[in-house]
Amino acid sequence: DLDRVVETVSERGREQAQLDSDADAAGDGGDDDDGDDDGIENIHGSALPFVFNFIDLPNAADKLEVLEIFRSCLPSNILITPTAHWEEVKGYPWYGYEIQRSTLMPHLLVVAKTLPLSEGRFPWQLRIGQAFKEIRALTELAGIIQVPRLIAISLDEQAIVLYVDYKGDKMLNQIICDKYDAKERLDTRSILCYLVGVLSVVNDVHNRGYMHLDIWPSNVILHEKKGEISIIDFGNSVKTSEADSITRDDLGHWSYRIKDDEVISPLADVYSVGVMGEEMMLGACLLQRKSIGRFPPCMYIEQLLNDLRSDLEHRPTALQGLERARQLLDGFGDQTVCTGSCCQDRTTATADTVTPDPTNRQVDPGDALRPRHA
Repeated sequence: DLDRVVETVSERGREQAQLDSDADAAGDGGDDDDGDDDGIENIHGSALPFVFNFIDLPNAADKLEVLEIFRSCLPSNILITPTAHWEEVKGYPWYGYEIQRSTLMPHLLVVAKTLPLSEGRFPWQLRIGQAFKEIRALTELAGIIQVPRLIAISLDEQAIVLYVDYKGDKMLNQIICDKYDAKERLDTRSILCYLVGVLSVVNDVHNRGYMHLDIWPSNVILHEKKGEISIIDFGNSVKTSEADSITRDDLGHWSYRIKDDEVISPLADVYSVGVMGEEMMLGACLLQRKSIGRFPPCMYIEQLLNDLRSDLEHRPTALQGLERARQLLDGFGDQTVCTGSCCQDRTTATADTVTPDPTNRQVDPGDALRPRHA
């Protein structure tokens, strides 16, 4: 029920504003502007002594030694538990992750994200660095309702496992792929609801001084019963103040990245949301490497999506994009599909649809979306 999504986003936004306000009033929240790098104050007022320099990890040779340093630098309020304390729960779909529950607290459902430290596609040093970045981000973003709460971690020589609370049963990417396979596209109202939900979370993250840098449909989670939208996977996230220390290679899924010549900033997340919205509007599916849309652009939301993907100088902030998406949604009334000729009788793709060769990797799939509109 997408109406519930929008209502819930509004409600969660008010709750988040109250949480931040209460924390500020108590003097134990907000940004730490005193220049002291010894700790970061979260909304509960506990200092987090993050001194682990993951940038030096590629030069580290002893895995066990690095893991011990990693463990010693974790905040004391993080529960470190053996994997034997968790068991898989069947019947809860979460694409690419495993749903588990604690043997000590059977009522507690968590999502287990495993970062293998054995030899493979990614070196173990990179995996430990990603784990550190995600733990730091989730800890410092604690209190944002649509960001997973870190419950516990397990670590040994084979893997680091992060246990976060269960946020929903469906990825936005699965919805996009299902529509693509059915040769259908999402209706305009649904697209606006998803944009409002995602931009709301992105704005909260930016207000806490963080950039996600891996916004794409597989990291957008829907809890249909609660009407909630959450963002997961903060393994690429960094503080806005650390933007100068990262490169384009540190960004997430390449189909949703900013252009090569753009300075990395919070607006990179806004750009990714724009590409994701364009993907939904045109009926493309970048995960399946189908980057040419099957449908004409919807005139009602086309300008907003163009602006979200515009050059850095003209791109709106997450808050500005959220306000515009809300206005469009409010003006849409009770209708589902845009009444313009762009959307009428265009719910299903026509037989003459052009589908690109999925093996063609010479062009960034996102580029097929970007130049469609000036």
